[in-house]
Amino acid sequence: LFSGTEGVLQKLHEEGHTLFLLSNGQMEYIELVLQTTGIRSLFQDVYTAGASPSKAYKLREVLPVNTPALFVGDTIDDLQAARQNNIPHIAALFGYGGAAAYDSASHKAYSPQDILTIVRRLCADLHCL
Repeated sequence: LFSGTEGVLQKLHEEGHTLFLLSNGQMEYIELVLQTTGIRSLFQDVYTAGASPSKAYKLREVLPVNTPALFVGDTIDDLQAARQNNIPHIAALFGYGGAAAYDSASHKAYSPQDILTIVRRLCADLHCL
């Protein structure tokens, strides 16, 4: 995990946000990482987009109906998935996806702590809680 990630996830969880994980990785690998890092209990559910036509398609399948949602990701596929599903996206510029892909991102997080700040600000506007 990137430094500060566990604390930010814990704080979001404590504040009542429902956390889901959507990855392109294999489910066995995702679960192994979550269990090994000790953060599995912070996520309500975990999904893989691996067998789906696209991450945007899988996101549309799993989005809670009529519930405000935000999407955090570090790849251009994450940005496109959020846009195609009309939900705000937070670009994790500290991730593996590369900052160059996020020139057009509306919300940019340079650290995990930035995600917490942005989520709080967006949720005040979206009435997430």
